[in-house]
Amino acid sequence: MHTVVSMRGVLDLGVPLWEIVLRTMVVYITVLGLLRLGGKRELGTMSPADLVVILIIANAVQNAMNGGDVSLVGGLVSAATLVGGNLLLGRFGRSIPILGRLVVEEPTLLVQDGKPITENLKHEHVDKKGGGYHRSHRRFRQVREKM
Repeated sequence: MHTVVSMRGVLDLGVPLWEIVLRTMVVYITVLGLLRLGGKRELGTMSPADLVVILIIANAVQNAMNGGDVSLVGGLVSAATLVGGNLLLGRFGRSIPILGRLVVEEPTLLVQDGKPITENLKHEHVDKKGGGYHRSHRRFRQVREKM
């Protein structure tokens, strides 16, 4: 017996296009805000637990973005919305005060005049015994010596 694979529903949207775009942008901005609340992290300093959280968040918000739509078009619209929204936020987000806080990464001073600023180290979760602190401190000394 031959089974015919149906292409029905692959291109048919189950949710209006505008709703997929709106849901995707709301989820994008919300998740970005939540990740910013988690503190500053560079991709190179992510722990395995940080990566797991990001992957689980992606899975958790999938249906919130597409409203249950499983069509190819719906998935492509969500992807295009995320990329477009990211480009727009990166380009124009700084000029919109409420969004600027999500986009602009303010540096945190960890060492001043050769002395660690303990409060900032704690806030940024930098351990004096860890490599990040020693690299920052060494770089500071190098810059200071050249002055």
